[in-house]
Amino acid sequence: MARILLIATAASSFVQQDAESLREKHRVKLLVFRSYPKWKALFEFIRHKIILLFTIHRYQLIICQFAGYHSFLPVFFGKLFRIPVLIICGGTESVSFPSIRYGNFHKKLLGWFTAYSLCNADHLAPKHPSLIDYDYTYDASQPPRQGIKAFIRNFNTPFTIIPNGYNSGVFYPSGIKTPSSFLTVAAGMELPFTIPLKGIDLILKVAPLFSEAVFTIAGSPENHSLPESATNIKWACIKDKDHLLQLYQSHAFYLQVSMSEGFPNAVCEAMLCGCIPITSDVNALPDIVGDSGFMIHHRSADELYHAICLALSCDKKMLSEKARKRIVEFFPLSARKENLLKLAEDLMQLKS
Repeated sequence: MARILLIATAASSFVQQDAESLREKHRVKLLVFRSYPKWKALFEFIRHKIILLFTIHRYQLIICQFAGYHSFLPVFFGKLFRIPVLIICGGTESVSFPSIRYGNFHKKLLGWFTAYSLCNADHLAPKHPSLIDYDYTYDASQPPRQGIKAFIRNFNTPFTIIPNGYNSGVFYPSGIKTPSSFLTVAAGMELPFTIPLKGIDLILKVAPLFSEAVFTIAGSPENHSLPESATNIKWACIKDKDHLLQLYQSHAFYLQVSMSEGFPNAVCEAMLCGCIPITSDVNALPDIVGDSGFMIHHRSADELYHAICLALSCDKKMLSEKARKRIVEFFPLSARKENLLKLAEDLMQLKS
């Protein structure tokens, strides 16, 4: 049984899920690098430097969830002490959207730390091929090429694509869905780029045109100042996992019209709960949705309007069942667990 150090910027559900998968065969220590508020980053660097200097010899593998400031020291000390480092790539470390100031490569210093980490890690595990190289057409105002190769010259770090996986026993349909109900979940509503990044501005424009429908936008912090909106738009704080599950189960449609999404969890969880997806044509979303929902190909309120019209007139029972079946069949948690464990063991054997 090997020792693995897992480093992340938050102990989020998907980080905990990967940790539990690895714990089936190994001992896993989770170390969180808290970079918000920004003034904490320097203190976190010092804290992590001390921890790594005194404990890194205990581990046979280091895994970083995403690349950024928090992955620099693990990669640096991994090379120094000949301990393999794996970086799981999720999205923000492979894009730059200057107009909304989003993406690691939009910022020079963060871009440098990200590039160093990605180029000097032993292996990467992107959640979708588009995170490596991608012709971006959804929003014409953004750079037309995205992905790690678009921002790092002569990039040659080996990588293995490992999509997210989901537990269909945790997320499932239950009860009667509210007719003509639409849900979107967006964490980080207090950040300036979240509303355009997640396409919430498009939803705010289109929702008033469907007075018979209700649109729920979930994820805003308590007491956060929210944009003015139509009466059929509800803003919700997510209290806990049970509340999130209830939101999925009670809504008929799920909206994910983001400018960029590596491999989004919420739309997959919602589909398992029988929500019919309406998404943007970016990154993993076409592979996730397939023929079980509706898609807009450009960042356009008109396209979203027409997609919602089609959704309201579709065979809802058939697409709801198809949406759940698609996640169960193509993205089971067991597949991610198996592939992640195999990659971890292969990397440890290479340097043993």
